Amino acid sequence: MDNGTAVALGYALLIGIVAGLRTMIAPTAVAYARNSSLWILFALLALVELVGDKLPKAPARTSPLPLFFRCLAGGASAYFLTRADIAPWLAAGAGVVGALIGAYGGYGLRRLLTHAVRLPDIAVALAEDVVTIALALVAIRQA
Repeated sequence: MDNGTAVALGYALLIGIVAGLRTMIAPTAVAYARNSSLWILFALLALVELVGDKLPKAPARTSPLPLFFRCLAGGASAYFLTRADIAPWLAAGAGVVGALIGAYGGYGLRRLLTHAVRLPDIAVALAEDVVTIALALVAIRQA
């Protein structure tokens, strides 16, 4: 694997992790980086998601339907972010794997910080939002 492929694969994995943390942040960032007007729609959906995540009735990110959409967003975002640099199936696959890492890793870290460390859930959720946006910005730098 050459260096360019490895870098593109890393970005594909990273944007997938973003989708695993917050589903709509990844497609918003990629659409913005690709100068697509869809970023406005995705941004509105991302805002709804950011608010909805803080509500007590929000479903767990690891339950089947939310996890499916996180994987879909991760795979599609990775494909559109890196499509000129690596094989489409490889980009999408890395995005899906990243989404699973982000979903389960984010869930585990959030539970650890709120239950074992006893930080307020809202503080952890807001910090996760900031980290997710920062990771998205890193992922689209190469676009």
